[in-house]
Order: sequence, then structure tokens, then C-alpha cells
Amino acid sequence: MKLYHRKLELGCYPTPLQRIRRVEEEFSLPVPFYIKREDLSGLGPGGNKVRCMEYLLEEAVSQGCGIVVASGPYESNLCTTVAAACAALPLDCTLVYNSFQPEDRRGNMVLNKILDVREVFLGSCSGVERNEKAALLCDGYRAEGKKPFLIENGASTGLGVLGYIDMLREIKEEMVKGDITVHKSEGKTAGTDAPKKLGRIFVPGGNGGIAAGLICGNYLENMPFEITVISVEHSKEILENRIKKLIKETEKYTGPIGCGLESLCEVTDRYAGDGWGSNTKESSRMVKRFPHLTGIYIENIYCSKTVVGAVTEAEKGRAGLPVIYIHTGGFASLFAQCGPN
Repeated sequence: MKLYHRKLELGCYPTPLQRIRRVEEEFSLPVPFYIKREDLSGLGPGGNKVRCMEYLLEEAVSQGCGIVVASGPYESNLCTTVAAACAALPLDCTLVYNSFQPEDRRGNMVLNKILDVREVFLGSCSGVERNEKAALLCDGYRAEGKKPFLIENGASTGLGVLGYIDMLREIKEEMVKGDITVHKSEGKTAGTDAPKKLGRIFVPGGNGGIAAGLICGNYLENMPFEITVISVEHSKEILENRIKKLIKETEKYTGPIGCGLESLCEVTDRYAGDGWGSNTKESSRMVKRFPHLTGIYIENIYCSKTVVGAVTEAEKGRAGLPVIYIHTGGFASLFAQCGPN
């Protein structure tokens, strides 16, 4: 099904899909292990949010907006991606943080400084308060005769989700071109017209945007994959509700997604630990272990917990198919997360 919505070309696509045999050997995995390299998406520090920007900023440009407002916590990967995308177009950019202004800039905050974006530091407040302040800032710009465009909910909106449908289609094409062994779906009777599965995708779940997009894309492509969503923050119930809401928003562009969430994916909070920004013992070890095996860095917030989940599920025989781990980027934030040591 074609999506009838224009987008900009900001990223370098398709991003690579790599098989990592050293991970298979190190953890004695019974299935192949692949990484979808969204960290190599080509704009700014890379990452999955570049795909959202292709759709959202096309909307901003088409509406004649001259300034983009985004918000996030300190070291937000989204904010840095927005800043880089605005520089490329060009559009003015304002970033709103629910943190205090740093005395010593590291990681993403250095990149933002290089781009000379306007930054607003609110001090300690909730994400809800931060989002409200960002909306009020837009009202202030309008009062000055400017036309702002607000990036809402970490770019996890029905329109932003379309970028991840593109990603699902890329993965399908890459798996097919790579002549990957095709598996029958589990629980089907031999000899029937059971749909064939190319792999099990492991994706991080925060706001739910990337999960919603992959789920919608999988449905539109006749379910070539199984999908497991690894919560990095919320309980399973909260994350499922967020994903359902986003799928509903995305149906405006795709048409109905005619299945319940439980038949479209598995959502687990087994690897979330104490939530956003808080490593588990296993994910903390994986931040260092994974680069030693692959030469590929993963950050603390999203990537490490998802790798732990993907490897553990495969180790225990619960994957059943080739593993496809979605590397969502965030490399620059490591310089702040791990400090100078």
C-alpha cells in the first residue's frame, strides 16, 4: 500500500542491515543475529528520528513555518536530530529542556552549540510541564508574527510514525535480497498456506513511535516478521496503550490496521529495570561488551536494554527466527553518559 503523504529526503537510506556472527558465537545463539544500522542514517549524529523528520519537517515547510520548536530531557537525541535537520533545510530552531543549563557541555549539547540553536533551560520539571512550556513558547512566537512548528511527543505522532513504516519495508527488501532462509511461522500446520517469516525484530519501546511504525508496516506488508517490543521505561500496560494510540493516529494515513495489538507484536517490560535513564546490571555490562564484540557502540537509554532483551530471548530459544535488532543511534550521548573515564 502506498502512503499518500510527501516527505523530504534528509537521511541516507537504506541503512545497512549487518549480520554479526561474533554475537552469535559469544552467546551461543541458535539463530542468526542482525543489526539494522539506524545509527548510520546520515544526518547529524544519526539515529531513527531522522525518518520522522522527513515527514514532520515536510509538513512544516509546506505550511510555511520558519521556526521549529522541539523539547526533551538533557542530552536528548531527538533535539539534536531536529537541530541538524533544521540546519540542512534551513529553518530556525529552538530547543526546550527540562534541565538546568550545563556548566560543562558534553555529547549532544556540544553538537547543539556548534549549530547555534536557541536553547531554553527550564530547570527541574516534569516532561508534561516541559511540553506545556514548549507550546507556550510557540504562542509567543505567533504573537511576534512568526510561524512556528512544534515537534510533539518526541516526534512520536501519526505522521512521524510513517518513517518507521519505510524502515520496515527496507528491512524486508534487505532480508529478501540477502537470500535469508525463510521460516514458517510458529504454530501453523505443515502443508498449509501459512505466512512465511523472515525474522523477529527487536525494537526499543519508549514513547512507542518506532514500535507503532514497524507494527503498522508489518501489517501492511502481510506480516513478514514477528515483532518484540522491549520497554526501556514504562510498564507493559502503559507502553501497549501508547502504541495503540499511535497506531490509531497512523491509520489516518494508512487506512485501518485490522488486528488487535496482541496479534501484531509482543510487548515486554522484563528488561526495563527502574525505567528511563536507569541501566540494569545486564545493560550496563552490555554497553561495554557489545563494542568489544562488534566495533559498534550502543548507548545506555534505549540500545543497551534492547540488545540485552534480544540476546536473552534468543539464548533461551524464545526468538525462533533470525534476530533483527534495531540500533536506534544515540552515539553522541555516550560522551555524557559515560563521562571522561
